[in-house]
Amino acid sequence: MSSAVQKQAADLAWSLWTELGIAGVVREHAHVAIDPEPLFVATPLLAAHDARLLEQVSRWSVLFGDWLAMSRVQALCKAAEPTVHDAFVSFAASIPGGGRWTCEATKMSKQKNPPQLTSMELPLLRPALVRLRLRAICGVGARADVVAELIGHARVWLRASDFEHLGYTKRNVARLLSELCDAGFLRSLKEKNAIAYRLADGGRWSDLVGATAVTWPAWPAIFDFARLALRLDGERAKSEGVRRVAAAQTAHALEPLCDRLDLAQPPTATANPQAWAATTAFVEREVAAFAGATSPSMSRAGGARGRVSAAR
Repeated sequence: MSSAVQKQAADLAWSLWTELGIAGVVREHAHVAIDPEPLFVATPLLAAHDARLLEQVSRWSVLFGDWLAMSRVQALCKAAEPTVHDAFVSFAASIPGGGRWTCEATKMSKQKNPPQLTSMELPLLRPALVRLRLRAICGVGARADVVAELIGHARVWLRASDFEHLGYTKRNVARLLSELCDAGFLRSLKEKNAIAYRLADGGRWSDLVGATAVTWPAWPAIFDFARLALRLDGERAKSEGVRRVAAAQTAHALEPLCDRLDLAQPPTATANPQAWAATTAFVEREVAAFAGATSPSMSRAGGARGRVSAAR
């Protein structure tokens, strides 16, 4: 039987992928801009106990994989924590043609021809698929993702280093920002040895791609939070002493993520005899909020914290 954290992690993945077009029932994230590459890489861990969801995601990737930035998936997989990396490599190896997503999967995959697939629609007009609509304009790759970040943080000055989580090289991002600025789409601001940018008319971009009603969560931080919650959950059968140590380690690791996601800090676990119960209750509550899209990280103010905000 799945634990509460395992169920909520899978529910999060189900809702996001249902928004992207798989045959699911619950759509909690219709107002949330989905970032497909981090979701794709994180899903095998989030849904490790849900074979039906993994089969649906495999089908989606065969049908609509051209909408994903292959180089970004590879970079995110390479940089991922080992449990995320290994789960994704194993999953990619099971996908027909999955070798393109990761070098390791190239050697492991034995499937040559994709199976007969039933129809599946890619609902591009849904607000949550704003990143894919941008790819229809800018192409699949760094340019679309850089513009998406600029729209999502239209009031914040961003340097090239602030795009590191996307998985593209800083040099490539800096070049794209410079080109967009030269074309008049961005304003620039020099700060010491760096240049910060923001959209010259963020409202017009939001109107163009249907982004006025969506929020822009920090997905890498959300998925990392879920990973740590699942890791802690894996210790539930251990002795009390081991669980208390795991709770303290998890609470410490969650602190910067909670700050990034506008969440309350985890309960104090050091020298706390109730550390296990308090920490597990905390992560269960927050992962459930991610799954239900009620988390502060998915509010309109979420996602901007931690970004560079240069003086005007």
